[in-house]
Amino acid sequence: MNRRPEHTELTLSQLALCYSLWLVLSAGVIWLMIQTRLNLLDIVLLFRLGPWLLTTIDRFGILFLGVISMGIIVFLEHYLRTGMQRNQFWTRLVRIMFIEAVLLAFSYAFQFGSRVLGTGS
Repeated sequence: MNRRPEHTELTLSQLALCYSLWLVLSAGVIWLMIQTRLNLLDIVLLFRLGPWLLTTIDRFGILFLGVISMGIIVFLEHYLRTGMQRNQFWTRLVRIMFIEAVLLAFSYAFQFGSRVLGTGS
């Protein structure tokens, strides 16, 4: 039975491709974190929840979102590297790019809606 191996040895060019695209996707995660923080601030302004909550979300939101983003970035590295080893790199890359694009689209749509309502930051 001719079966291809589950894991293949990666070449230097494959690793360079994997990690360079990982850096690009990581920048997208950080950008999404910043946009999520803005969305949270817009929610506070939309419902007029008070300046104390605005300050709390502004200061602690970036901390919690940063920790979550770091976890996602570490997961992305593992996901892409193992995808490269299993010859599933391009499928996984497109999947991640699609998820990031959809989340950014929702974020920008929410920001547009909050600006239309006059509460945007």
